[in-house]
Amino acid sequence: MANIIITHLLVFRKADLDAWEEDPEEWEQQEQSEGNAYEWEVRPCAEKLFLDLLVNYKNLLIPPLLSYFQTASNPQADIATKEAVYTAVGLAAPYVVNVFDFDSLFVSTVAQDAQQQGSLYKVLRRRIAILASNWVTVKIADSTRPLIYEIFRHFLNPSDNTNDVVVRITAARQLKWIVDELAFSADAFLPYAADVLNELLQLLQNVDIDETKLAVLESMRILVTRLESHASQFGDFIMANLPGVWQTSGGEEYMIKQAIIAIFAALVMSMGIDSQRYQQLMVPLLAEAAKSGSDLHTCLIDEVLELWNAILMQSSPPLSAEIISIADMALPVLEYQTETAAQALSVVESYILLGTQAVLEDRLRRPFLQGLSGVLDSKSREQVRQGTVCIEYIIRAASELGGTSVVIQDMLEIGFLKKILGGLHEAWEANQTTGPNRKVSKLSTITERDYFAILSRLALADPGLFATMLSSFGPLEQVWGWLGDKWFSHLDGLDHIERQKLSLLALTRLLELPQPMQSLTLGRLQDYFTFWTGTISELQDGIADATDSLVWQEVEPSEYECPKSLKETEFVQKDPVHTVNAMQFVKERLHDAVQRSGGEQQFEQEWAVNVDKDVVRSFWALTSGAGVNRG
Repeated sequence: MANIIITHLLVFRKADLDAWEEDPEEWEQQEQSEGNAYEWEVRPCAEKLFLDLLVNYKNLLIPPLLSYFQTASNPQADIATKEAVYTAVGLAAPYVVNVFDFDSLFVSTVAQDAQQQGSLYKVLRRRIAILASNWVTVKIADSTRPLIYEIFRHFLNPSDNTNDVVVRITAARQLKWIVDELAFSADAFLPYAADVLNELLQLLQNVDIDETKLAVLESMRILVTRLESHASQFGDFIMANLPGVWQTSGGEEYMIKQAIIAIFAALVMSMGIDSQRYQQLMVPLLAEAAKSGSDLHTCLIDEVLELWNAILMQSSPPLSAEIISIADMALPVLEYQTETAAQALSVVESYILLGTQAVLEDRLRRPFLQGLSGVLDSKSREQVRQGTVCIEYIIRAASELGGTSVVIQDMLEIGFLKKILGGLHEAWEANQTTGPNRKVSKLSTITERDYFAILSRLALADPGLFATMLSSFGPLEQVWGWLGDKWFSHLDGLDHIERQKLSLLALTRLLELPQPMQSLTLGRLQDYFTFWTGTISELQDGIADATDSLVWQEVEPSEYECPKSLKETEFVQKDPVHTVNAMQFVKERLHDAVQRSGGEQQFEQEWAVNVDKDVVRSFWALTSGAGVNRG
């Protein structure tokens, strides 16, 4: 039965050839999208039956098949017979991989057939391209790969009359399997890459069916990706041609533009920081698709964000004026569906890390804060976390550049701080209720943690401005009264040492302030001593010495890190949470507060007397164990 299938049903008929020659591109496209054609066409049905027999009668079929495969080596075999045999060899690849020497057949016979000239040999060339892609993903010798690469270059050459458009399209379509296999070697393919890319681009400009164009572009994308750093050699060629394809693709050919964007993203990631020289060519296309309200934006925004993120990740600061000019276009996308919004948030984070000064300027600062304020209402926990981190980055960067006041003013005027303090106040009020009428806070513990992280960054940056900000929400004594209650009670149940230390630094900085804040903070010494003792003990890992487990040694950057990753690491390493020794920090500010309140004796009589003696002893035991004097 298998013999009949191969010799009679898999054979390429004259009717197939007539359809090929009548409309080559249309015929090739139909061959790729037959779907259920096996229900009414002979060859697709024969292929399906052949595979079904192999699956169910493998042991019975393989011996005669192997014998039949050898007929391909017969120099007297005609083109139709060879085409049918090559079809069977390709279909059977996963089932005969361990018992059939395909490499030997390919080198001795297939490679010779690939060179034969004549109009009918185009049928065999098409089948050879498919055959190679069938086997390269199953098993192929390293020594055979260069020969396959050479044959594909040969098939893509339009100067060879036997390579009609069907042969070239088939080679272009199957190329993605050739270069995307696990053992692909960019070094081995490099001698063929320039010609192959050139022929792919020529083919792209000479076909009419959109699906065919997409297939060619997809092979280009995968090739650029797999060439990795070698892609830089062809960057100029790609960027000299693809923007033109974008412009001529028409207003509604979104899938073509989608594929071009994907190639750009692959090129950027392959070239790394060397790709920055193409930003002036990419950014206009990026801006066109990123502009809200257009059909292009609706169809391509996810691909645009992927390219945008790639460009930013591989941009050494300072960012170019072109890429800064479109920064605000990412902000409306923060309100989109979760996955799209997450990509937009990554873009925003990159701008903050790599274009810090530009983001802190008037044009972008407030819109960025406004957009990030909305992110904190997201249903995605990861986006809320990342949004909080972005806000912390802005506050820290503003502090380093002396701009904390304008950030606080922006956060007040856009209602961001009102949202934070309003939510925390509602949670505090809920905590005051008990019994059957007890209220439940709308804020989760995790959201509270994010809110207090933002407040901590503000207090750590400038405690004086922080206190002034609090007073804008009511009498300072009243606002600090409920906020201090909520803050310390939140910390009592917090199991996140980095956030605990951040709050420790922020709350301790408030001890630096003069009246009226001085009395308000010293009035909470019981809370302070309890919190200091617990947190510092945890930071010391239970050993009373001067260490702080969150103070890290500087890490040498890896040569493989992208600019964004390097900047992210730099931000983390410069964070006071990782540079300041908590115990020493507390000790210095407590000593200063004691002196400003009239000296140790008056401090003891007026303030320390209100603190539980065991709590005080526990705190001083930590400091004395580390060799730190009490006074």
